Amino acid sequence: MRLSETFTRLLAVSLLVAVAADAGDWAQFHGPNRDNKSTDKGLLKTWPEGGPTRAWEATGIGEGYSTVAIVGDRIYTTGSIGGKCVITALDMAGETVWTRTNGLAWKGSYPGTRSTPTITDGMLYHLSAIGNLVCLKADDGEVVWSMDIMKTFGGRHIMWGLSESPLVFDDMV
Repeated sequence: MRLSETFTRLLAVSLLVAVAADAGDWAQFHGPNRDNKSTDKGLLKTWPEGGPTRAWEATGIGEGYSTVAIVGDRIYTTGSIGGKCVITALDMAGETVWTRTNGLAWKGSYPGTRSTPTITDGMLYHLSAIGNLVCLKADDGEVVWSMDIMKTFGGRHIMWGLSESPLVFDDMV
């Protein structure tokens, strides 16, 4: 298992500990304000030696550098599986609710997924490392629309692939 896959799993569990009980959503890269700060109360000031107790471990979510987005009772992340970029929705017990492929995975330098899904108004937005931007229904993964931004805007791939996590502002992505 790659370090990045292990990191994604442990991050998901760590965030679950942080947002458990009556916490707010963590619906995009680095949280509500993209500043990696939680406004939740009663969080641990320090972790016990050896870290917090692991609630569960997800398997089969692939490899990459994506973190998680948490909205309601769903956890969303991405991973490279079998050469494809796969978006996965998990429940709070770590069980897969749905998966959806967002094109091919990045195979260049540091292969794997990068972008963290963004969830807003029941929609999930994700940008793959090769430039596939997709909008899915967050509840079931149904494709609403997709766009190859490299083709649409005449872009070219860079050394490490695209890593931007979509920002939704009003009706713009």
